[in-house]
Amino acid sequence: MKFMLCLKRKKPLKWITSIGNPSRVQKVFQESLVEQAKASSDESEALRFALNRGEDSIKYYEALAEQTEDNKEKRFYLALSREKRNHYLIILDSIEYLTAPAGWLQLHEKTLLEG
Repeated sequence: MKFMLCLKRKKPLKWITSIGNPSRVQKVFQESLVEQAKASSDESEALRFALNRGEDSIKYYEALAEQTEDNKEKRFYLALSREKRNHYLIILDSIEYLTAPAGWLQLHEKTLLEG
């Protein structure tokens, strides 16, 4: 919650650096991902790429949470992991909509099939 408020106020860096040691900040995305993330004409392919990156991010933040002994830092990483998990579920839902729209509508709109 505090993280989102800081983002809205455009002061995230101060809050983030107050949690832990800024010298421990690591680069999350390698340059090679930029090449892999080139535009795709297929929406489901782009979403699957995002889904894979999201899964990697969840594992990354959960591993960082396990490695740290600082409770504030642990909570921060777990909050990031939960946020990435929410993104993952949204992307998964989008893939479901693109690949099986009738099933998606039935699930989300609670419609009954007639026939």
